[in-house]
Amino acid sequence: MHEVVQFLIVCWTSGTLLRSVCSLIVVPVLAWAAIRALAPAIARSGNDPDWQAPLAAAAAAIPGLLLLTLAAIALLGGLNAACLETVVGRVLFGIILFVTLMALARALVFAGRRSGETTTLVRWSTPATDRLATIAKRCGVAARLIADSRPFCALAGTWKPTVVVSEGALVRLTDAELEAALLHERGHAWRGDQMIAAALSFLVDLLPLPALDLVAVYRHAREVAADRHALITAQPNDLAGALLSFVDDSGMASGSSALTGDSGVRGRLELLLKDSPQPPASFVRRAALSLALAAILSAGLAPASAAIAHPTPCKMDLSSLTR
Repeated sequence: MHEVVQFLIVCWTSGTLLRSVCSLIVVPVLAWAAIRALAPAIARSGNDPDWQAPLAAAAAAIPGLLLLTLAAIALLGGLNAACLETVVGRVLFGIILFVTLMALARALVFAGRRSGETTTLVRWSTPATDRLATIAKRCGVAARLIADSRPFCALAGTWKPTVVVSEGALVRLTDAELEAALLHERGHAWRGDQMIAAALSFLVDLLPLPALDLVAVYRHAREVAADRHALITAQPNDLAGALLSFVDDSGMASGSSALTGDSGVRGRLELLLKDSPQPPASFVRRAALSLALAAILSAGLAPASAAIAHPTPCKMDLSSLTR
């Protein structure tokens, strides 16, 4: 532990480029470690989905956001650094560029896969007709039909989300259940959940650090919020019936937002069918978690802020290495 502290002190008091390299590698990892301590508290705030979703999304995204911010500042500041006059300085700048490009490449590959899955799903579908078209128009959503005997209903697409419904769902669902399912997906579309999920996944994929549990918490909270949106018009029994119809679905593309979501079907059914009110949300927990996440983000940005406000010259007398 003493050696780690010494290493961090040397990095902080060193020249601008070395400090940037240290920050780029160390800060996101330390932020992730701090966030892991908050993850259980965020997961336990299920009775407050309106706050649980943004808190979980922020917690999952902060390490990746720090990486991008620190990398951008390091690259822009490094272009004019005196360290570039030395071989070591150029190597350090190359490390910053390499780490940044590798992180972006990793996130873009995963994003491309998700986009390809969604594009394929939409390509295999056809415009809605008859019963599906009538109910979709009444719900105010765009819908398409796919020839698949498995029952599912999913929101596909980021910028222009479309609800894709299978033939199996049309066979299994009543009109009221189908309308409840479409209203649920409309809740996702109206709140921009597809765009938020795409941005969140990109930031999480920048780093090979476990954060899928926080992403799952976010998605479950948004599923609960979409259920509440549907219940403004639909009956709880109809939405519960639609939800039960999709419980056995295991073939949804990962780029889509299925009605069943990723987890918590039993919990959502209990919320839909029980008569007892939910326990009140804890404003203390909201404030504590929000402040903790803000503190982690602020502490993570401190190296970049210090580098901008008080740039440190290169403390390397390495002119001989440039010969």
